[in-house]
Amino acid sequence: MKNLLILLCGILVFASCSKNVEMPNTIEQSVTTKATNKQTSKHKFVAELQISDAMLSFNSKEEMDETIAKLIFMKEDDLVVWYKKANPNFTSQEMIYRNAIDDLTLLESFDEAITFKAKYSPYLLFNNDPADEELYNPYLPNADYVGLSYVANANGNVLIAGKTVNLNKNITSVKNLETYKLKKASFNQVQTKAYTEYTNQMYITNTSKGRHINVKAYHLYSAKGVSVHAELKNWLGWNTYRADWSFQSLSSGALAPTDLFYFANMKYHYPNAYVENSLPSGHMCPMTSFSSTTNMRFHIWTSGLTKDDTGIFRLQI
Repeated sequence: MKNLLILLCGILVFASCSKNVEMPNTIEQSVTTKATNKQTSKHKFVAELQISDAMLSFNSKEEMDETIAKLIFMKEDDLVVWYKKANPNFTSQEMIYRNAIDDLTLLESFDEAITFKAKYSPYLLFNNDPADEELYNPYLPNADYVGLSYVANANGNVLIAGKTVNLNKNITSVKNLETYKLKKASFNQVQTKAYTEYTNQMYITNTSKGRHINVKAYHLYSAKGVSVHAELKNWLGWNTYRADWSFQSLSSGALAPTDLFYFANMKYHYPNAYVENSLPSGHMCPMTSFSSTTNMRFHIWTSGLTKDDTGIFRLQI
């Protein structure tokens, strides 16, 4: 029996190691090994990711845009399946970014953090300004352009009409990103009790709980909704993390669940909160497909916060 247990443990160790992230010129695999061993069923990108120079190919920019419109709303499991069918050898920037966020939350020492940063620096941008307290927080090179990371390969490339096009927009520094500039401009804004309702954008910093939440409205490809970027502060500084997003509707009357193809899936949890578990930062949550002006009010907050820590968000576009 003892020998059998040893054999089974050996098989499990081998199986776990075989699922490690494969990076070219990897400096060290210890961080990824730890991440793989600790992954829950919610975080599957570590097991799936393999870096490749393979590119997706589109006949035109319009075809690429149509594909992006589908990918950005996909659940993570569906996204993995789509990539496998489109090109089994393809690795999108979006997959690399999500994998990096998973690894980031599992680091346990500064040595591991240095290895982590060296491993992802060829593909993602990092803020090297110590004053910003986010030395290990990764950014997508095309973070200002919705959805490009879903079709760009590890180097930012895609084939359009047979020609290689780079989608990184020549962005080589975090500080050139409009996403970063907006965050810095909003960072020192203080939420007060006199101003608790936000229209189309909400940026909250809760220092006592070590959380940032940036909620943006969008009107994209005939859908309207929100995207949420969540950050937490720990021993590494400010870092992006996968967060649970909680919604609580404040609307009634004409704004019935049947009018909302997103809220309609919330099993009519009115006025109780509805939670989407472990969503990646920047993920798009569609709420309505109406072409007319949308006007809805709701609480939205992320794990680590409560609705009392954030204001009321009004989607009015």
